[in-house]
Amino acid sequence: MIDGKRSDSDQRIIEAIARLDQNINIPEEIETSIDINSYDFPKLKSTKNEPEYSAEEIKVAFQRALLECNAQGWSVVLDESGNTAINVNQENKTVYVPAERKVKETKLKALIAHEIGTHALRRENGERSKLKLLGLGLDRYLKGEEGLARYKEQEIIGATDFAGFDCHLAISLAMGLDGKKRDFREVFDILRDYYFVKSKNANRDESWKNAEELAWKRCLRAFRGTTCDIPGACFTQDIAYREGNIGIWNLVKKDDDEMRRVMVGKYDPTSERHIWILDQLGISDSDLETLAN
Repeated sequence: MIDGKRSDSDQRIIEAIARLDQNINIPEEIETSIDINSYDFPKLKSTKNEPEYSAEEIKVAFQRALLECNAQGWSVVLDESGNTAINVNQENKTVYVPAERKVKETKLKALIAHEIGTHALRRENGERSKLKLLGLGLDRYLKGEEGLARYKEQEIIGATDFAGFDCHLAISLAMGLDGKKRDFREVFDILRDYYFVKSKNANRDESWKNAEELAWKRCLRAFRGTTCDIPGACFTQDIAYREGNIGIWNLVKKDDDEMRRVMVGKYDPTSERHIWILDQLGISDSDLETLAN
């Protein structure tokens, strides 16, 4: 991405690239076993002319989806706290929709597939399965859960890459995977320049402001629960989005049988130990038909 902007005519872009070159220690050659071109990502869908839905309409759509899933005891609440992200609270079976949130039609379908069709449905199926713990989730199930939820989104919206790059980048920078551990401020400076260079907005003042906001929000997630001033001290949970999504796409690529029972509850379908547990209890994809009835 950076190399594609090195000849940009805007001096602010060139200066941001220079800072990125100075602040990130990228090796000349990076070894990887992943050939991204070998994955059959669905084509990105344009949402340019689609209708936009308000928070109240999103709430109604979520309620309808919960009924279709036969999810018992769930509620959808408009969140007036100022949060911008839709959130599912598994403990009290509540979906929180930010009161000011608006989404296009395709994005709404993707959110339903993510929040209701994955998080809520796996919870419901797990609670009705032979192993009730699948409702709350087996240990370290998060990669499988979030990786699958993002995959469900990608089936609708399309994709050109695995999900969660920004999350993984922020945590990697904080932990110093390039050789230098960083605090909140140092990661923020890098992410701000990254988002600025990446922006397609011709208005540089707007793109700089947006870059600052995106970098701030990403750092808040990466450093939550810390004092923010200790290099390397961060909250690593969000690596689950990308690593989990890669794991799910690998199963899809191999046409793995495990994809047939991923909805029986909250477990990681890429974990051999989780698979062994389900096999020992005789929990199979046929249980999904029983649960549906």
